[in-house]
Amino acid sequence: NYRLPELAPATLGTLGSSLGGLLSCYAAATRPHVYGRAGCMSPSLWWASEDFRLNVLPKSLPASDPRSPLLYLDSGDVGGDASSIEAPTKATCDAFEQEKGYR
Repeated sequence: NYRLPELAPATLGTLGSSLGGLLSCYAAATRPHVYGRAGCMSPSLWWASEDFRLNVLPKSLPASDPRSPLLYLDSGDVGGDASSIEAPTKATCDAFEQEKGYR
């Protein structure tokens, strides 16, 4: 219940890892008028059968919109079951590039 000053999207971002990384991607993709940037570190994009890439992303962010948020996605390739994290991250990055005009 704290009031925050109104901020321009270019000055407001979100950052998280794991499920927080997924939430950061979701927040920026579905609310680009609020979040102008997002850091999605080792996001749990595999969660809910890759629902973000398959269902959320196609319905959000108009393609090649200059107001689209800046996004940073990364994924490690060492430790645990890295391939189960790396493959969905790569597929999501490819979707951002091919479907939304990101590079």
